[in-house]
Amino acid sequence: MLTVGAITGNLTAGVRYQARVARHREQRARYLYEMADGLSRVRAPNNIAPICQRVMGSALFARCEIWLPDVQGKLIAPAERLLHTIPDPAIVKWSFEKGHVAGAGTDTLPGVPYKVLPLISSEDTLGLLIIEPSNLHHLLIPEQQRLLETFVILISGALLHLALTRSEQQSRLVAEQEELRNSLLAALSHDLRTPLTVLFGQAEILLLDLSTEGSPHAPQAGALRLQTLSTIRLVNNMLDMARIEGEGFRLQTDWVALDEVIGGALKSLEAASARRSGAIGSTAGDGAASGRWRAAGTCIRELAGKRIEICGQSAGDRHSGTRFVGENQDRGMGRWPRDLLGQRTAYF
Repeated sequence: MLTVGAITGNLTAGVRYQARVARHREQRARYLYEMADGLSRVRAPNNIAPICQRVMGSALFARCEIWLPDVQGKLIAPAERLLHTIPDPAIVKWSFEKGHVAGAGTDTLPGVPYKVLPLISSEDTLGLLIIEPSNLHHLLIPEQQRLLETFVILISGALLHLALTRSEQQSRLVAEQEELRNSLLAALSHDLRTPLTVLFGQAEILLLDLSTEGSPHAPQAGALRLQTLSTIRLVNNMLDMARIEGEGFRLQTDWVALDEVIGGALKSLEAASARRSGAIGSTAGDGAASGRWRAAGTCIRELAGKRIEICGQSAGDRHSGTRFVGENQDRGMGRWPRDLLGQRTAYF
């Protein structure tokens, strides 16, 4: 009877131990399900911390915080501090930069009462999980360690999912903006620039006919031609700016004569300047400069045009001696600096 009782008691203890292990395993599976279910519904990184605190508080008997980096990559502490001990910024920074675990139960600074776990994705570190257990020995149990590692993987996956979602939304927004920009450029290029070109040609023909006949309406036709030319130039500038934004600004340098660049820019404004009292001219000599001469000519033409539009007839009388002075100094290879020091190009 003693042998039978001993065998029966041993079997009963084994069954009870297996039942207790199964019950703990079921609890861990339930905690994992709660964590995965809660993280699958988050829409912002700030919503992850409350879910982690609720689940880890029940599963690991610990408090936790999630530190996330900002746009510049600097870690930001959560607004609501849940830990009793404030983490050391040096430990937090080291763990985030190196991607290694630090704190209690590790080889790095095991004396602190909290544990720092980096949330690592396939590419980089997304943030940090700082956990402060109420009983450190309970956290060091192998089953609890595996449960904590699984929690870290779930949180990292949620953060990576949110990051990919934001990236996809930004890519979609950029694609929509690009599509809208292309539609606007197509409308400006085909639906507006072509009629303006035809209108400009008709205005020139009308101006020539009226000038030949000596009609008093010739100045009005000239004003119509200048206004059409100004509108065409504005549309071309808008297309150029859109092209620069889309393709980038590729600087192509070449040696050109300054009088050619400034003269070509001012020649297009001779008709407009004839109606003003201020004269436009260029005093550029035979100097040369290296740069993007098309962009420089456009800039000079726009500055001169704005001066004509703003000053007007009365302003031209008051500022008859106004000059716009542009200085160019070459300190590169191929030309002696003293050749171009003090070289000036003046107009107005």
